[in-house]
This record gives sequence, C-alpha cells and structure tokens, in this order.
Amino acid sequence: MALSSRSTPTRVVPAAAPAAAASADGGARQRIEAIDHLRVYAALTVLFGHSVHVMSESHVTHASAPFYRQGVGAVVFMAMAAFVACYSQRDRFGLPGAGRQYLVKQLTRIVPLYWLFSTLFVLVALWLPDRVDHGELGFGHVLGSYLFVPLPRPFDGRLRPILNPGWVLNYIVWFYVLFAACLACRRRAGLTLCTAVLLGLYGLGLVFSFAGAASFFTDRYLLVLALGMACWRIHELLRDRVSIPIPLSLSARKRRP
Repeated sequence: MALSSRSTPTRVVPAAAPAAAASADGGARQRIEAIDHLRVYAALTVLFGHSVHVMSESHVTHASAPFYRQGVGAVVFMAMAAFVACYSQRDRFGLPGAGRQYLVKQLTRIVPLYWLFSTLFVLVALWLPDRVDHGELGFGHVLGSYLFVPLPRPFDGRLRPILNPGWVLNYIVWFYVLFAACLACRRRAGLTLCTAVLLGLYGLGLVFSFAGAASFFTDRYLLVLALGMACWRIHELLRDRVSIPIPLSLSARKRRP
C-alpha cells in the first residue's frame, strides 16, 4: 500500500491573533473614567439633595438648594442608562433572544437589591412605625413598588414608591422593557421605534391631562431617556471624525503606532 508523499498543510496561527480576538471581544465592554465620574456625581447629587430635603422638613436647616432639588442627579442617571443601553447592545439588534437576554441581565442587576431595601423599609415601618417619617403603608402601593408600577402614596398621593428615590428606577426599568422589545428589530428600525415611543408618549402628555400611572409615563423625563439615546448617536457619528475625547464615551481606543 503506497503512502501519499503529499503532506497536509499545517495552518499557522499568528501568536498575536488570540490576543487581538480577545481585545476585539472585550472592546465593547470597556469602560473609561467619564461614565464612572458621572455615576459618582449623580449619586452624590441625589444623596445631597435628599439630605437637604429631609433636614428642611426636620427644621434642621432652611437651605433650599434648588439646583440639587430639581432632580439633576436623576436626570444624569436616566440619560446614562439610555446611552449605555444603546452602546452595549449596538451590535445585538435583530439577534435571536437578544432582547430577552438583555432584559434578564438588567433585572438581575437591579431587582434583588431594590427588593431587599424595600423589604427592610416595610419591616421597619411595620415594627417601628413611630420611628419612620410617613411610614403609612398600603397593600396596593407596596405591591406596585415591588413591580415598578407608580401608584399614589397613601399619605400624600404622590406617585412615588415606598423608597422615595426608587421613582427613577420606575422609569429606567420600563425603558429597559421597551428597549428589549426593540432589540427584535434591526438597529436603525429598533432605535427609531424606541425613540418614537418615548417622544409619542410625551406628546400625548402634552395633549391630554392624564392622572395616575398614565401621567407618570407621559412626563418630561421621557425626553431625558430620548436625549441619552441621542447622545449615543452623536457619539457614534463623531467617534471617527474627531481626535479629542468625546464626553460620555465608553470606548478607549488605542492609538495606532
């Protein structure tokens, strides 16, 4: 039996290929300091604003701090949420299961901790009602808080969850639901649809006088989410055209030798 003299060619893989692949795969998940700085700023702004508000109600101070009490930190949080959603999922539009995977990931990140602190508040309000300001609880309101549904508080009728700062999460979670649904479309169509829904709901709020949850989901904060998406689009358009750092940029592009 004769053996063939032709040998099977050996494929040589450059040593740099695995590193390049790993770099390309991890590039979409890179973070730079700009976003982290904005997160810190937003968190400190919210903390300071609520502290001033509580002290004002307790007559500890009469400082009004109007800049902080206008929800600047909340605006930054919502705009960043929309921007990061567009950036992190920019290549996953139209992929099977992309929306479900994205929504599960976001809810897994938010829900357990939020439910933990909500439960702690409920327990304290039930066991030590005299130690909690405005600790009146209603079953429907508590249930709505866990489900991120804005319902009126029993003591003042405002559309706030049992944890007052959680109203920002009500907007962000339902934005995630909308964005996840739009991931079923191609990128241009999905982003257009998501933006159109946000602007359309806000437009309905201008035309009609809604009450309850409907007024919450037609409020001006929907424009903040749309603005965050617009900032990502501007970033994409300018990323390859300018050499200076772009605000809110998530990508740390290495200089070519």
